[in-house]
Amino acid sequence: WALLNTTTNTWYNDTNVTWGVDYHYNVSAVDEVPIESPQSSTVSSTPLDLESPNASAGLCINIAVGDAAFFNGTGSSDNVYVDNYTWTFVYDGGDITLFGAEPNWTFDIAGNYVEEITTTTRAGKKET
Repeated sequence: WALLNTTTNTWYNDTNVTWGVDYHYNVSAVDEVPIESPQSSTVSSTPLDLESPNASAGLCINIAVGDAAFFNGTGSSDNVYVDNYTWTFVYDGGDITLFGAEPNWTFDIAGNYVEEITTTTRAGKKET
């Protein structure tokens, strides 16, 4: 074990933690003599990621029929980690789903298409 901190409060807030990691704490008290009490039972805690990611589909593009469109979601962000990028759009009457920060698709049918990106974190937080 390692001493994290000393305090005169009846509570302690450990701010130097990583989301998803299990932490285990024991507490003891020291009086003025100084005599230290036995350590408490172990208390465990796992920090939660409460923030949603930011989804960014990048710039609009124009391509010729038969050319590949390269999507760019690398501008998406999260305070911890973006775990999944899901792109959706309608093409030739059907729903298309692509995965990854930078997928591509060849459009053989002329038209205007609206692609939507959804980013998901390991904690399951989503943003579209």
